[in-house]
Amino acid sequence: MNWKDSLRTLYQTTYHATSLIASKAFEMMDTVKTRIDIGRRNKKCRLLYGEIGETIYRQGGGGGEIPRFRQEIRPLDDELFTATREKNQLEQEIAYLSRELREAKRRHSLNYSKELEERIHPLRDRLHTTNKKISHLKGILRNLYEQMGEYAYQNRLPDPELNHLFQEIDDLKNEINELLAELDRRNQVRSLRRQNDRQEVYQRIRSLFTSRPGAPTTEREVILNLPPPGRNQTDNSVRTCPYCLTAIQPAERTIVCPVCETPHHEECWRDNGGCSVFGCRGRA
Repeated sequence: MNWKDSLRTLYQTTYHATSLIASKAFEMMDTVKTRIDIGRRNKKCRLLYGEIGETIYRQGGGGGEIPRFRQEIRPLDDELFTATREKNQLEQEIAYLSRELREAKRRHSLNYSKELEERIHPLRDRLHTTNKKISHLKGILRNLYEQMGEYAYQNRLPDPELNHLFQEIDDLKNEINELLAELDRRNQVRSLRRQNDRQEVYQRIRSLFTSRPGAPTTEREVILNLPPPGRNQTDNSVRTCPYCLTAIQPAERTIVCPVCETPHHEECWRDNGGCSVFGCRGRA
């Protein structure tokens, strides 16, 4: 065996080992991207649930659990209304005093300016507290509206005004299911290809460091036993075409890639225009 054959076999072994790592990395990135897309659709579903719940609350009526939701929402909605009105009053008062303060400073009225600043400061503290309260109430109400909207969607409450919102949620859920199914299909294909690459690496390493039968060897001597050119598997092994991912039967016509020596069905090779192994650009 010459050194060129050894280098070629080592290169092919490294290539398949790298493909294993790259395949897993691409699978992780693909999964993250799909989860992000699903998260966006779930967020839109939550917004639609909230819109449905608020619509039902404003319209009145509804059966089942709707009266219970409305009973929880009503006092919070009243409290939010009161807090919002207080916020508007505080903002108006602060705006008026701020104009007075600018005018007092323009006239260099130091005493009046100081008095206005002392009046504005507690108002701004109250406004800050009121804004926090409003934000907290909106968060609670949003959660209750979403729960009521989800309940209405699951039970398909009869309301013509809600049908288009129900349909939007159906479409989003169908998209989520399609994304998950497509991700699962791609991951299965990658898993089969990794299995093929693992088998390839194992066979090449085994052939590289297997002593040749009948040849004298010592403890420190290893004779490389490479397969004949054009073959990359043992006679009894079952290989999988990387294009269609089905087993290659002995009677089927095949084409072996001249670069990575991976066998393909002849029809698959021609359909793909060459080798279908990731990263390999082998052509006949």
